[in-house]
Amino acid sequence: MADHDYDKLVRYMAERFTQYLEMPAEVRKQRKRERAQARPGWAIRWFGLLPLAVAHWRRTWRKRR
Repeated sequence: MADHDYDKLVRYMAERFTQYLEMPAEVRKQRKRERAQARPGWAIRWFGLLPLAVAHWRRTWRKRR
């Protein structure tokens, strides 16, 4: 049974790789740019939602004053 699953995995990876290679370079670059823009900033990646919570708290605190 394990050989069958391994064959499926290898076939899937080969299909994805060939799709990637057949894709024009400009499309690959555009996708890479889109992924980079969709990625959260370094503060959220490093510290999670804590910077967002602090920023929200500061905004609400300033409005009250």
